Amino acid sequence: MNVMCSSAGELLAIIDWGDAGWGDPFLDFAGIPFDHIPAALEGYEAEAPGLLGRNPDLRVAWNRLLDAIDGLFETSAP
Repeated sequence: MNVMCSSAGELLAIIDWGDAGWGDPFLDFAGIPFDHIPAALEGYEAEAPGLLGRNPDLRVAWNRLLDAIDGLFETSAP
């Protein structure tokens, strides 16, 4: 079932596993338009203070830069 419960059995969330994952929280920012990143970072900080560390905006920018560089070297079949 797509539910998350506490150890006492209390329902915490209903989860859509289609996009669920366990990993680096910065993966959540990969598909967010760049101009919406500040609001998303603000939301993360409000819900999980300190989770993203110091200067998360710089990490988001760094990840976007790395993705762009990787894109330069990808080849597509003709």
